Amino acid sequence: MRLRTLLGAMALVGAISGPAQAADDIKIGFITKFPVPFFTTMEDAAKAYAEANPGVEIIFGQGTSAVDIEGQIALIESMVVQGVQGIAVTPVDPTVAPALDRAIAEGVKVVLMDNNIPD
Repeated sequence: MRLRTLLGAMALVGAISGPAQAADDIKIGFITKFPVPFFTTMEDAAKAYAEANPGVEIIFGQGTSAVDIEGQIALIESMVVQGVQGIAVTPVDPTVAPALDRAIAEGVKVVLMDNNIPD
């Protein structure tokens, strides 16, 4: 699991930075569903990646439960306002898709972790 999360973070950083922007700092949002050991492991892997890669800043957010749709939407919107270039998210429900679509429209790259959203 830690390796997949690390690979996902690296893929997101690569998608954001590209060869022309490799020297620029990168700010990523990392949103998990709720506080349980599974998601803590994912966060720990992302934190280790950021520590090992200067210039990568990760802003973390987490819902209060497995059904905290409003909380997750608020986190997505907040991270866009904070200027993230990418968001890695474990979506709680397909109803967060419009918030992710708005983020994409703002130029934010989005990677879904743990599960997909149809369409």
